[in-house]
Amino acid sequence: MYFSRIVLPVLLFAFVVSSRAQKAWPGDVTAMLSKVPAPGSSISCYAGCTKVTDPSTGMISIKDNGPGFTDIENQLDKILKDAMAGASAQGPGMTGPPSADQVDQMKQEAMAKAAAAQSMTPQQTAQQYRSASGAPAPGELAVMKLIGNAQTAAGRINQLSLELAQKKAKIFPSLDTVRMGPNCPEVQQGGYAGPTCSCMRAKEVDYRTRRTPVMDQYAEQMAALFREYLPKMKAETVIVDDMEAKAKYGDAVSNPTYRQMVVSIQRQAFVAVTTLMSLSGSEWKDAAEEYARLMNARSGASIPCGKK
Repeated sequence: MYFSRIVLPVLLFAFVVSSRAQKAWPGDVTAMLSKVPAPGSSISCYAGCTKVTDPSTGMISIKDNGPGFTDIENQLDKILKDAMAGASAQGPGMTGPPSADQVDQMKQEAMAKAAAAQSMTPQQTAQQYRSASGAPAPGELAVMKLIGNAQTAAGRINQLSLELAQKKAKIFPSLDTVRMGPNCPEVQQGGYAGPTCSCMRAKEVDYRTRRTPVMDQYAEQMAALFREYLPKMKAETVIVDDMEAKAKYGDAVSNPTYRQMVVSIQRQAFVAVTTLMSLSGSEWKDAAEEYARLMNARSGASIPCGKK
């Protein structure tokens, strides 16, 4: 769910801007990428999250991954909304939210367009521009070369994203190997025979205490993967950002085809952000929730026996 929530807006983003040429987002993808938090230990992820405590039970739950993630999510959401608003202003389009079928169609078209563009070499990209729009203006030749290089960088980002996903799929948490301790003995307690509240709570604390280090080991594997791919993706987004700045986010090119590519390439580069957000965000949430269960066990909130 976390991956879909992050990636789908960027796919729609790519589709919207590929339909009508407009100006790119006047920002730095690399800077946004640098802000994505890396997953850490259960306790550090828990500390960074936004938490909610039920006043009636004392149970702690995780509301979200904290400002480090929500700030980036909100920024991506704003960029998407601005892009859709800009597209609507340039011509007739959707007047309301898309239906589920429209979203699915847009996603498939965006993925197909991105895949086709990312397989092109800089020379093929330049040839496509010339074929579509004729010879570029003399001042656009240098920008055209940068666009070709940036398109290649965007293709490498896509390849790195797929490579990371394949490696991630081979790493599994070993939480299922952690077993509950033996059942608490039944004790005669007035008219009731059964396990004592203190024994059940101690059993839960023991179980959660043993699970936390296992989750930490898994989170560290994810963090290592994050640290491996962050610099690789940054190296490519820097190329894209350099092109965007020199192309003035589209203002430096008059040809609609070139201008459209300036926008489209930047949107493809956002895959670096969404990929690492998905990797870190899902593991961050899992680790935080595991530690929240430990906290609930220690406080007795998860075993409410003995409470009136």
